Amino acid sequence: MNKQMLQELVLGIFILVFTGAMFYQTTLFIYNDKIASVGPDYWPQLILGGMLLLSVLLLVDIVKRKGTLRGKEPEGPKKNPKNFWITLIIALVYSFSLNILGFALATLLILLALLWVLEIRKIRSLLFWSFSLTAIMVVLFPILMTVPMPRGVGIFRTFSLLFY
Repeated sequence: MNKQMLQELVLGIFILVFTGAMFYQTTLFIYNDKIASVGPDYWPQLILGGMLLLSVLLLVDIVKRKGTLRGKEPEGPKKNPKNFWITLIIALVYSFSLNILGFALATLLILLALLWVLEIRKIRSLLFWSFSLTAIMVVLFPILMTVPMPRGVGIFRTFSLLFY
């Protein structure tokens, strides 16, 4: 066993143990199950269960490949120091426009802008990912999790009411 494999195994085992401990903590939540069918433990257990599964798969993968790396070393991200500031400005504009435009439209626009900053220039990919991720977030947060999200004002509110 080489040093790299040992390091990866230790990390994988740490993630597995930590996630297992956090999952156990969620079983100790006290709530009245007569009031709500989904308790405060539901989402944490769902996420931590996925993490447990992924950490087991990680350990299996490390053992199967015996610590050797596959393929070429990844090239680092293109370094453009302006991207940080552009992303920060986009996030600020998003937070200020959320109440005006509503969650759905503001999220769609921020995703378009961020994907453009990430240098995704194919219009088909840009539109596909922006609309898909917005749809997933609209279904997940305001519809499934019933988290109240801003609907916007005026015509933007009318637009948001079409979806949630």
